[in-house]
Amino acid sequence: RIHAKRESGSKLIFYDVRGEGVKIQVMCNAKFTDQNFEELHSQIKRGDIIGITGFPGKTKMGELSIIPRQVQLLSPCLHMLPHLHFGLKDKETRFRQRYLDLIINGNVRDKFILRARLITYLRRFMDEL
Repeated sequence: RIHAKRESGSKLIFYDVRGEGVKIQVMCNAKFTDQNFEELHSQIKRGDIIGITGFPGKTKMGELSIIPRQVQLLSPCLHMLPHLHFGLKDKETRFRQRYLDLIINGNVRDKFILRARLITYLRRFMDEL
């Protein structure tokens, strides 16, 4: 899922992709792709799920990135995600739209995962008694 999109000119676009607690940067350069670059990347926005085929590389800043040969929009996001910088501050929104809170806030997601592991461990322990 795309969490951030940054454009550096008309031929270079950076995406921050997150999934399962892992973040990786995708560096889309027009000279490395076989597709219609501008048309494809104008359709992609924050929250979309994309498929990437490419090779690993490093940016000038030294960050590990994927340099894609092919980018495919797998599932468009119907409602734009809030910016990661601002996050979800309103508690009412966080509790009513729990799915959105779990997508945006990694620490909340980590607490849910830890709780599930703890419950699984306790159940296995009690079964062995």
